[in-house]
Amino acid sequence: MSTDLIVGLILPLFAGFFNSSWNLPTKLKLPTSVVPEFAWENFWFLYTFGSIISVIVYTSFVIPFSDLFNVLSPPSTPTSSLVLMIVFSLCWGVGTVLFGLSVLLVGMGMGLTMALAIAILLGTIYHLFLPNLAGNPDTGTTWCLVLFGILIMMGGIFGLGRAGGLQKKGREVLEYELSSTAGDDDDDEDAEQQQQQQQQQPEKVDPPTFGSELKENQKFTLCLGAGFGSSFMQWVFLCGENTTDATKLLANIPSFAESAPIWFLAFLVSGAFNMLLAAIIMKKNNTFNRLDPSIPGNGKRYFCSLMSGLVWASHVYIYGISANLVGPVVAFPLVMISTMCMSQFWGVGLGEWTRGEPGWAVNVKSFCMLCIAIVLFSVAGALDEEEN
Repeated sequence: MSTDLIVGLILPLFAGFFNSSWNLPTKLKLPTSVVPEFAWENFWFLYTFGSIISVIVYTSFVIPFSDLFNVLSPPSTPTSSLVLMIVFSLCWGVGTVLFGLSVLLVGMGMGLTMALAIAILLGTIYHLFLPNLAGNPDTGTTWCLVLFGILIMMGGIFGLGRAGGLQKKGREVLEYELSSTAGDDDDDEDAEQQQQQQQQQPEKVDPPTFGSELKENQKFTLCLGAGFGSSFMQWVFLCGENTTDATKLLANIPSFAESAPIWFLAFLVSGAFNMLLAAIIMKKNNTFNRLDPSIPGNGKRYFCSLMSGLVWASHVYIYGISANLVGPVVAFPLVMISTMCMSQFWGVGLGEWTRGEPGWAVNVKSFCMLCIAIVLFSVAGALDEEEN
């Protein structure tokens, strides 16, 4: 087994780990003292800034900026294509906001997996309506594999939603039973003392979190929006084919960096939108003051937030290197499946899921269905490559 093959098979595992772990600071309690913790909008502002800095540094290493601006300008990239790339990058930026909120509100296990699956599903369906596009099914066998994979993935997405509903209902029943048992064991004197203590002590108010007022059905709708918005990155690449072709003609550009100009543009456009939106939310919630570097503990919060942006952006570069070594047909499913596996791991580790609770079995079966669908898409792509 060659070194390139070994490295190409290992790198997607790291990419999947990064792609599933970048949002951890919004789920874990960051170091704090007597001051309020970061609100979500504080984290998102710094996270986006970190991802922008990451893509600028990465791009500067793989392609000179003079060549970068040449391939992103006419005639290398037609004006109409450039405008569409910017528009779709903005749509992708909306998707990244919804993606972050879906992970925050629905969970790293279910929210990330569902949003990612919807993005993959839509990205696959888009191709079917674009004739003569590379990667489209060319034979009856590949058409059957793709369509069967779409049906399985739709079933898996539906199953995740069903699992969440079963979990919520089961936990409500358990909470009611526990509260009823506790109420029977308490005598009147203890209850009165507890009530007096609660009246004397001020109620603890958690820091406001954008979107925390959403209901359960709205949270799952949020995942649908996140997947739909994230799928617009597919259109950025479709409109940027001339840009990619122009990049391939540049001298001394590594093959894994041929899409670097497209990612550069998409990150800048979506990043500017995300930072602006986070700033608006901070102004609305009056949370700008939480970014004060002099606040004890903010140094660690800055570090965690900026590193989250670096970690998320890094999975894109790692995937590009892996795809160059073993091909996208192998690298893509490995990245997606490892991302979903790690998201399920974090879901259990963070207490979003407990093994054996209501909905757990449905969640596992739905996760397996998503993985099977991704494998079917990849097999169809591999068969098409052999035909061509």
